[in-house]
Amino acid sequence: MPEDLAGGGSPESKAELAAPSESEPITPSQYETSSPSETSSLPNRFRAALYIYVVLAAFAWFTLDGRMRDATLLLLGGLAFKSWLGVVKDRQR
Repeated sequence: MPEDLAGGGSPESKAELAAPSESEPITPSQYETSSPSETSSLPNRFRAALYIYVVLAAFAWFTLDGRMRDATLLLLGGLAFKSWLGVVKDRQR
């Protein structure tokens, strides 16, 4: 088993992984977790969500009828709209 996985390693590397002490102030930059690659993948996530909504709507269209179909399609449309609003909000930041 490699020494890294067995818990070995230099004390410096363990100190880097340790949480900051209470005496050290936490800056806002430490809270930022999004990288440029994550923000550029946002439209891809939105596109995938829309594809899923379309597939679910097709299943609902062919398997349900009446008010249940209407309610399901309305719900899926609302979720798609809410997803779109999230994309718009993220683009404004």
